[in-house]
Parts: sequence; C-alpha cells; structure tokens
Amino acid sequence: MDIRIIGKAAVVHFVDFNGWIARDDDMSLFLYSHEPERVMVHAWKGYWAGCSITKLDNSLYPDLKWSDNPRQVKLKLMIS
Repeated sequence: MDIRIIGKAAVVHFVDFNGWIARDDDMSLFLYSHEPERVMVHAWKGYWAGCSITKLDNSLYPDLKWSDNPRQVKLKLMIS
C-alpha cells in the first residue's frame, strides 16, 4: 500500500484491488470482488449476480458487452 500526503492534512492511500467487471444487459457496468454468474430472467433479459462492490461509470471499458464473459481486472484504488 502506498501512502501519500496531498496538501497539508489530506492522507491518501493507494490500494491494489483484484476484482471482476461485467456489464448487465441494460449496459450498466459493475465491479465485483469475485467472478459473477450470468442470470437469465428471460431469453433476452438478464444480469450478473455476485458480490458487487460498486456501479462504475458506463463509459469505462466501452469494448465490454453484455454478451462477453466477466473480465478480471487489477485496479489501484485511491482512498482518502
């Protein structure tokens, strides 16, 4: 873990995070702590089920589609 001082009082921690990203059929992008599983509600509708950490900005990973398998990622998170 990196610790950096920004300004006079702010301490920021940088933490490496290994997780998974997947996009739901409505194009919502989520970060998961473990590989999620595809759940089909109907033949045309579904979502990813798993330990979701947070919803991500939909503009990230534009090449990732609902039809793709979840993608494993290594991120550096900034915690202040």
